[in-house]
Amino acid sequence: MIRNPIEAVGDGIRGAKVSGEGAAARAEVPPERWEDAAAILKVQSGLSALMDLFCIDREGEGLRFEIVAKLSDGGGGSRFTLTARLPETGSEIASLVRVHPAAEWYERECFDMFGISFRGGPAHKRILTEDDFHGHPLRKDFRGVS
Repeated sequence: MIRNPIEAVGDGIRGAKVSGEGAAARAEVPPERWEDAAAILKVQSGLSALMDLFCIDREGEGLRFEIVAKLSDGGGGSRFTLTARLPETGSEIASLVRVHPAAEWYERECFDMFGISFRGGPAHKRILTEDDFHGHPLRKDFRGVS
């Protein structure tokens, strides 16, 4: 049975904050429930396509990093945004590669550009910068190379 994504996450994930409707529907989940939420949405709500996964640096807003996954039913009908917030230090979250294999490249980009680690996912290798590059260029406090 395909379920409304807000009901699926709200019922299945303790601590989820759900809001919106239609294409604006979204849920923020605790980082420790990130992979579970993606799996619930895939199985129970038919959101089987990972359209995008990225990080937003919200420096100065408490939990600094917001990880965002844009999910779809693959047919263009249903869309859903899944988010989790991470602190500046120890920014690590479970990989979505087991749920959505396409997450590998997105997660590598988040590692390279922001320094976010994904447990159980792809090797933390740079994808857009040189292997010996120091820093993470999309962090708001990045000052460039000297």
